[in-house]
Amino acid sequence: MNERAWELIRTYRMRMLPKEDTYLCELYRSEQKTESGLPTVSTTYGLYCNDPPSHSNFHKLTRDEVWSHYEGDPIHLYLLYPDGAARRVVLGRDSGPWAGLSVYHPRRRVAGRLPGRGRQLCSVRLHCGSGIYTELL
Repeated sequence: MNERAWELIRTYRMRMLPKEDTYLCELYRSEQKTESGLPTVSTTYGLYCNDPPSHSNFHKLTRDEVWSHYEGDPIHLYLLYPDGAARRVVLGRDSGPWAGLSVYHPRRRVAGRLPGRGRQLCSVRLHCGSGIYTELL
């Protein structure tokens, strides 16, 4: 792992999510709650690396997510739709003319990220949900 990755881990006090080998920290969890008692919004930083090879398991989204890319290599996210369609989204500054820096993933879709090259720092904002990543740590 390169020095910048270690710097981010130390600065944000990131912890490893064992099932995905991804470093995470929660930045924000709203005090406002849903009827079921979950925070209405939470934001998490995620650091994906190739050493160890991190990924995001494919999972059905139970809350809307907004992913934002901040630094490092482009990140490839995948959405699978109920009708069988699939969409690959590339986030990052140097990822081509159709790439962006943020993407919205609607709930009730399947999403994931396969292991990539290099290092990516991104955030995930969960809306009308909880800090699912910190609950798994």
